[in-house]
Amino acid sequence: MDFQLRKNLIIVKDRLKTRSFYLSLIVVSMLILAMATGMVLVRYNPNSLKASISQQAEDIERAIFSVIEDNQGDDPGLSASDNTVISLIDKPGAVSQVYREIAEQGEGLTHLARRAVANYLEESDQNVSAEKKIYMEDYIQLRIDLNRSDGSRGLEVGQEIEISQELISEALSMAENLTTEDVTNLSYYAALVF
Repeated sequence: MDFQLRKNLIIVKDRLKTRSFYLSLIVVSMLILAMATGMVLVRYNPNSLKASISQQAEDIERAIFSVIEDNQGDDPGLSASDNTVISLIDKPGAVSQVYREIAEQGEGLTHLARRAVANYLEESDQNVSAEKKIYMEDYIQLRIDLNRSDGSRGLEVGQEIEISQELISEALSMAENLTTEDVTNLSYYAALVF
């Protein structure tokens, strides 16, 4: 047995001298260090996490009930159209509408913006001239970010685009400030569309 033990010690000594053993030891040490560092960085307090989730749930509930109460009248249901989604924005308790438009064959961003503007104006019961609608459509479609690396602006059939109520309201505000000359220039395009 003494001979076998001595033989095993010699084999271990030879392996310790090899370069691959040292590289393996370094890699394993780095992994252990990385895990220990990650555990320290990922530490969280479960009680504060529960409190945060509870607060968010209360904010959502408050916003939903305020929308329902605001929209109740003759019809107890929500009056939003089918392509309108009520969603929360950054401010707790605040509600914003997002119009989800889906591209059909031959449609571009302007077509989707046109539908969102029409829905917005119908829901808010506002009357806007055709020239101002043309301006609003163009204003909105230029601000829709498709997040494409090549900068292309084309849509695929069935592609869904979200247009916020804030963007439409901003476009309406800008359209209200058009000069007489601007309106005259837009009347040519308005005659082609409306």
